[in-house]
Amino acid sequence: MLSDDAGQPATRADIHKLDSRVDGLDKKLDAVAQRLDDKIDEGLKRVAIEVIKTNDRIDGLEAAISTHTSTILAAMENYTKTAEINNRDIVLHGHVLTEHSAALQGHEKRLTTLEAKP
Repeated sequence: MLSDDAGQPATRADIHKLDSRVDGLDKKLDAVAQRLDDKIDEGLKRVAIEVIKTNDRIDGLEAAISTHTSTILAAMENYTKTAEINNRDIVLHGHVLTEHSAALQGHEKRLTTLEAKP
Protein backbone atom coordinates (compact mmCIF):
# COMPACT_ATOMS: atom_id res chain seq x y z
CA MET A 1 0.00 0.00 0.00
CA LEU A 2 1.91 2.95 -1.32
CA SER A 3 -0.97 5.23 -1.89
CA ASP A 4 -0.77 8.45 0.04
CA ASP A 5 -4.21 7.75 1.31
CA ALA A 6 -3.91 5.50 4.30
CA GLY A 7 -5.95 2.38 4.00
CA GLN A 8 -6.40 2.72 0.24
CA PRO A 9 -5.24 -0.03 -2.07
CA ALA A 10 -2.12 0.63 -4.16
CA THR A 11 -2.71 1.91 -7.63
CA ARG A 12 -0.94 0.89 -10.79
CA ALA A 13 1.14 4.03 -10.52
CA ASP A 14 2.16 3.07 -6.98
CA ILE A 15 3.12 -0.41 -8.13
CA HIS A 16 5.03 1.06 -11.08
CA LYS A 17 6.96 3.40 -8.71
CA LEU A 18 7.73 0.50 -6.41
CA ASP A 19 8.80 -1.64 -9.35
CA SER A 20 11.13 1.09 -10.66
CA ARG A 21 12.62 1.59 -7.16
CA VAL A 22 13.20 -2.16 -6.85
CA ASP A 23 14.77 -2.18 -10.33
CA GLY A 24 17.06 0.71 -9.28
CA LEU A 25 18.08 -1.10 -6.11
CA ASP A 26 18.63 -4.30 -8.08
CA LYS A 27 20.92 -2.45 -10.50
CA LYS A 28 22.84 -0.91 -7.59
CA LEU A 29 23.22 -4.33 -5.97
CA ASP A 30 24.41 -5.79 -9.28
CA ALA A 31 26.99 -2.99 -9.57
CA VAL A 32 28.21 -3.55 -6.01
CA ALA A 33 28.37 -7.29 -6.59
CA GLN A 34 30.35 -6.73 -9.80
CA ARG A 35 32.83 -4.43 -8.02
CA LEU A 36 33.25 -7.01 -5.27
CA ASP A 37 33.78 -9.76 -7.86
CA ASP A 38 36.37 -7.59 -9.62
CA LYS A 39 38.20 -6.90 -6.35
CA ILE A 40 38.11 -10.58 -5.40
CA ASP A 41 39.42 -11.55 -8.85
CA GLU A 42 42.19 -8.96 -8.56
CA GLY A 43 43.11 -10.24 -5.10
CA LEU A 44 43.11 -13.84 -6.29
CA LYS A 45 45.38 -12.92 -9.19
CA ARG A 46 47.83 -11.25 -6.80
CA VAL A 47 47.73 -14.27 -4.50
CA ALA A 48 48.27 -16.62 -7.46
CA ILE A 49 51.28 -14.57 -8.61
CA GLU A 50 52.77 -14.66 -5.10
CA VAL A 51 52.18 -18.42 -4.89
CA ILE A 52 54.01 -18.89 -8.19
CA LYS A 53 56.89 -16.70 -6.99
CA THR A 54 57.03 -18.61 -3.71
CA ASN A 55 57.06 -21.93 -5.54
CA ASP A 56 59.93 -20.71 -7.70
CA ARG A 57 61.88 -19.69 -4.58
CA ILE A 58 61.16 -23.06 -2.96
CA ASP A 59 62.38 -24.84 -6.10
CA GLY A 60 65.57 -22.77 -5.95
CA LEU A 61 66.06 -23.60 -2.28
CA GLU A 62 65.52 -27.30 -2.94
CA ALA A 63 68.13 -27.21 -5.71
CA ALA A 64 70.59 -25.37 -3.46
CA ILE A 65 70.01 -27.80 -0.60
CA SER A 66 70.47 -30.73 -2.94
CA THR A 67 73.73 -29.29 -4.25
CA HIS A 68 75.04 -28.52 -0.77
CA THR A 69 73.95 -31.91 0.53
CA SER A 70 75.90 -33.61 -2.26
CA THR A 71 78.94 -31.47 -1.50
CA ILE A 72 78.71 -32.21 2.22
CA LEU A 73 78.29 -35.94 1.63
CA ALA A 74 81.29 -35.99 -0.72
CA ALA A 75 83.39 -34.13 1.87
CA MET A 76 82.30 -36.54 4.60
CA GLU A 77 83.17 -39.50 2.40
CA ASN A 78 86.63 -38.06 1.73
CA TYR A 79 87.12 -37.39 5.44
CA THR A 80 86.07 -40.93 6.28
CA LYS A 81 88.52 -42.37 3.74
CA THR A 82 91.32 -40.19 5.13
CA ALA A 83 90.46 -41.23 8.69
CA GLU A 84 90.52 -44.92 7.69
CA ILE A 85 93.92 -44.48 6.05
CA ASN A 86 95.24 -42.65 9.12
CA ASN A 87 93.89 -45.39 11.41
CA ARG A 88 95.65 -48.04 9.32
CA ASP A 89 98.84 -46.02 9.42
CA ILE A 90 98.59 -45.66 13.20
CA VAL A 91 98.11 -49.41 13.61
CA LEU A 92 101.02 -50.15 11.27
CA HIS A 93 103.28 -47.62 13.01
CA GLY A 94 102.33 -49.10 16.37
CA HIS A 95 103.19 -52.56 15.10
CA VAL A 96 106.52 -51.36 13.66
CA LEU A 97 107.37 -49.55 16.93
CA THR A 98 106.57 -52.68 18.91
CA GLU A 99 108.84 -54.76 16.68
CA HIS A 100 111.62 -52.17 16.85
CA SER A 101 111.27 -51.92 20.63
CA ALA A 102 111.57 -55.70 20.97
CA ALA A 103 114.61 -55.74 18.66
CA LEU A 104 116.15 -52.82 20.56
CA GLN A 105 115.69 -54.61 23.88
CA GLY A 106 117.34 -57.68 22.41
CA HIS A 107 120.27 -55.58 21.19
CA GLU A 108 120.57 -53.86 24.56
CA LYS A 109 120.68 -57.24 26.33
CA ARG A 110 123.41 -58.45 24.03
CA LEU A 111 125.37 -55.21 24.42
CA THR A 112 124.98 -55.34 28.18
CA THR A 113 126.18 -58.95 28.14
CA LEU A 114 129.14 -58.10 25.86
CA GLU A 115 130.10 -55.09 27.93
CA ALA A 116 129.94 -57.09 31.11
CA LYS A 117 132.43 -59.65 29.77
CA PRO A 118 136.07 -58.65 30.32
